[in-house]
Amino acid sequence: MTRISPLKIAVVILVLINLSTFAFFFFMRPPHHREPPKQTIIDKLRFDSEQIEAYDLLITAHQSAIRIADERIREARNELYALLSADTSPERVDSAKWKISNIQYEIETIHFNHFLEIKRICKENQSPYFKDLTSELESLFNSALIKPA
Repeated sequence: MTRISPLKIAVVILVLINLSTFAFFFFMRPPHHREPPKQTIIDKLRFDSEQIEAYDLLITAHQSAIRIADERIREARNELYALLSADTSPERVDSAKWKISNIQYEIETIHFNHFLEIKRICKENQSPYFKDLTSELESLFNSALIKPA
């Protein structure tokens, strides 16, 4: 009968621990469901049904404006990267990069104005809730790389 060395036992135990950890993290944990920003904003600001309707209209307009700006920025990036295949002056490259940065500036303005419009549909008693929401905006949208709704 052969003797099993303590080293072999330790290796087997470590492999079993690793397999059980793997199983837990990939198979056993519940799926993480993140509440959409729209619902989070409605809940945090305690919107009534009339405010929700107004907010839905704001969302539609905001998404449309962002879609248009995103398309413009994609086109501007394509123009910039097309300059790689040509013998181009640094001024043209800088001009193309400035065009992209200007569109990005417009996108940030669209987002900011969207939240100003949300603030406008808040009632006076919701001001503290809006103030609390503004401290969470970055984490609310950046954590999942979601554009504001």
